[in-house]
Amino acid sequence: MRWRVSVAGAGFVVVLVLVEVLFGVGGPSERCATVLAAVAPLGCAVILAQRPRVAVAAVAVLAVGLLALGVWVRPPEGALFPPPQDWLVPYYGFALLVVLVLLGMLLSGWQRLVVVPVAAVGVTTLFCSAQMTFFVVPLNPSGGRPSSEVREADFLPLPDELAVHEFKPDCSGAHTPCTRFYEVWSRHGASAAQVMDRAAAALRDRDWPMTASGDVYEGCRPVRGVFTWERQCLSLYATDRFIQPRRTSHPGAIVLWASTG
Repeated sequence: MRWRVSVAGAGFVVVLVLVEVLFGVGGPSERCATVLAAVAPLGCAVILAQRPRVAVAAVAVLAVGLLALGVWVRPPEGALFPPPQDWLVPYYGFALLVVLVLLGMLLSGWQRLVVVPVAAVGVTTLFCSAQMTFFVVPLNPSGGRPSSEVREADFLPLPDELAVHEFKPDCSGAHTPCTRFYEVWSRHGASAAQVMDRAAAALRDRDWPMTASGDVYEGCRPVRGVFTWERQCLSLYATDRFIQPRRTSHPGAIVLWASTG
């Protein structure tokens, strides 16, 4: 029992480091959930292993697979990181193979011929059912590309001279990611036009291709990984064009609209 705890603990640290280095995007809660999801197959492998060497080998194989997957899904220049669901799906498929091999080593004779295929079918069925709930990959009820939540880490924070306040997100549908709205204004009393220009310049510095269209700035970036996701878009609007002025409380404020599609 003691060696299982030691191997599982070491594996947890390795997975934690790999996830942080390779997929470290998003807030603390998202990262924590990602690490726990990635560690779950590792725990199953350690439980099924009958000897320390087998457990260490299984953990090493899973870690190498996670490393290879992290290198593979690195987005091209200008693209955003996909959500964790993107790479967790193939990682779980790989982990399933490792677990089935360990299960085959644990059994013998007719048990191996019966239990392993039944377990493979059962786990695959459960996993596919969970895709639409926990993983939400990569199906879209409208038949288009999968949509992912807009991550603040991809465009915030803005420079210190600009203050940002988020309005209540618009979550109109169960299968539609929330549209996020932010009020942006100058801490030094700059006009709305100046705020818009400075916000657009700051977003360009973060690789957002913000272009002017009349008095509106817009820019979109692709989201790439194992799958191709709906692109993420940012728009800068004057408050009197986009939302009711009574919802703003700062002179010279503009609205930053972050959406999918």
